[in-house]
Amino acid sequence: MVVTAEKRSENLQKTPAAVTVVSGQDLVEDRISNARDLEVLAPSANFSIERQNMIAYIRGVGTANDFPNSDPSVVMQINQVYTPRSATGGSFFDIQNVEILPGPQGTLYGRNAIGGVVNVTTVRPGDTFGGEALMEAGNYSLTHEFAAVDLPVTDDLKFRIAANRQNHSGYLSNGLDDEDSTAVRLSALYTPGNFSAFVTYTYYHDGGLGDATVQYPYVNSGNPWYAPTSPSSRGVVNQRDFYQASGTFDYKFDNGMTLSYIPSWVYVRLNEATPQNGNDPATSDNLLAFEPATQYTQELRLSGDNGPWRWVGGLYAYYDNTHSTYNIIEPGLEDVAPYTTIGIDTYNREESYAAFSQVTYSLTDAFRLTGGGARSRASRCFPTRSFVSSRKTTPRSTARLRWKIISGYLTFSCAWGRASSL
Repeated sequence: MVVTAEKRSENLQKTPAAVTVVSGQDLVEDRISNARDLEVLAPSANFSIERQNMIAYIRGVGTANDFPNSDPSVVMQINQVYTPRSATGGSFFDIQNVEILPGPQGTLYGRNAIGGVVNVTTVRPGDTFGGEALMEAGNYSLTHEFAAVDLPVTDDLKFRIAANRQNHSGYLSNGLDDEDSTAVRLSALYTPGNFSAFVTYTYYHDGGLGDATVQYPYVNSGNPWYAPTSPSSRGVVNQRDFYQASGTFDYKFDNGMTLSYIPSWVYVRLNEATPQNGNDPATSDNLLAFEPATQYTQELRLSGDNGPWRWVGGLYAYYDNTHSTYNIIEPGLEDVAPYTTIGIDTYNREESYAAFSQVTYSLTDAFRLTGGGARSRASRCFPTRSFVSSRKTTPRSTARLRWKIISGYLTFSCAWGRASSL
């Protein structure tokens, strides 16, 4: 089995890391449609979804903080592109494989990978015209439809179109905890000679009324799924749109080196209104969230495989601009009838640049020595304003952070017996 855990294609048995690989076929057979369900096939990891943010722990290392000006401890990448936390809880569809690496992985994946990395690789366009489709139905009005078509134009130019739709009614009696998602991905692959270009564009929409939790003690002791108020009475909303365009451009030299360039653009828009400490929107605190975010990344790297030496090195640039508005509506606070709004408005802008490298030397067929290092520089600015019912407004405060990180490591690995390709 070939993996890209170390940012180059290599046999899984020769990768000096404890990589858990889940194939796309396994995802389909086990009905895994999002990151939360991955822990079924990866017992060392724990995944949960909160407002479409993936909260991941690998071997117990992770963070539950999901504010835009904080960083996750486990990185998710889709087709070698860093995915912002607010887009990690979307639909899994048309997946080639998923690689789960325990941390720390800071040398090759940056400071946010102390807990590990989740690498998602989507299916590339096929050589022949064909397609596949899947339809499922279940209780709670569950419907799931998936379809993909390969469209080869020439031997060098191929396209693939994949679409996924999932819907079910709410598990709570008032309709909360439902799903209404649609996703589409367009892919193109161009392979003339030593050059290859793989370009994808993905759109994902998540609607419905949104997530909810079962409260204890139960409102109705005989029915834990009972919630007394209709969400429509307070306008419960869960709307999230995710757009991603990325490309992987590779050129293979005759001497065994490969030059890769990976640019990307990501835009996420969130509009949400959900109850926070009770499933009755009329009596509980309610969160109103609006969060558009734009991200750009670029990566340039050179890798080689020359005799006993295998190496990779590159440069990385990252830019993120997120505007977050979170309002909590509390019934009856400070005698302001009927509701009081407490809010915080934050602009988060971050730039970071990094250089990284890793070298592996095979002492024998069974023993290998691997070392690597990275240097990064980053700056973050997040002006913040808070308010209460539009009557009390604090002056905007601005925090600016700048830091430099240097990391490195040295490992020794061995393989007993003769390695074989799976």
